This record gives sequence, structure tokens and C-alpha cells, in this order.
Amino acid sequence: MATRAIRRRGYLRTAQDPHSQPDAVAHTVAAMHAEGMLETPQDYTFAIKTLGRKGLCQQALTILESMVHMGPPPNVIHFNAAISACEASGYWEGALMLLQYMTF
Repeated sequence: MATRAIRRRGYLRTAQDPHSQPDAVAHTVAAMHAEGMLETPQDYTFAIKTLGRKGLCQQALTILESMVHMGPPPNVIHFNAAISACEASGYWEGALMLLQYMTF
């Protein structure tokens, strides 16, 4: 259990470092997701926002999609973070798709 906590801290440090390269952040968030370290809605918000800040819209949308299919259920905060990620990437079609999805 201590090893998991140490890995999680390392992942969080990498993801939050403003000097981390987008590929490193994408790998870090993917590893956290694969290892079950995204547990709470707040963890998912953190992941989507972190990916968005690095312009990684597709990865942010993948995290959001996993929430839709496996939980926890996304809320307006998650969708807003994903829309912001699309905006940062210049992917207006993705933002529009999310807005349409939210209306159903």
C-alpha cells in the first residue's frame, strides 16, 4: 500500500509540474487511470483539467468517456473541464459534441 501511495505522489508531482511535457503528462494520467488511482470525481476532474492545460483534448475526452461507461458518473464540472480542454486544443467540434451530449 505504501508503494502505491509513493507512486501516486510521483504521478501527481509529474502531472502538476508546469514544466512537464505533454507526452509525460498524458503517460502519467494514463498510468494513474490504468492503476485505478482515479477513484473519486475530484480525481477525474484533476485528470481532465491537467490534460486540458497541456492541450491534450483527445486524452481528456477518453477519460470523460470512461466515466460515462464505468463511473463515477460525470457531472457538469467534468463536462466543463472537457470543453475547456477542447477549447485549449482548438477542437471546437469536440466542444460542440459535448454540449449536444449534455442536452440529452
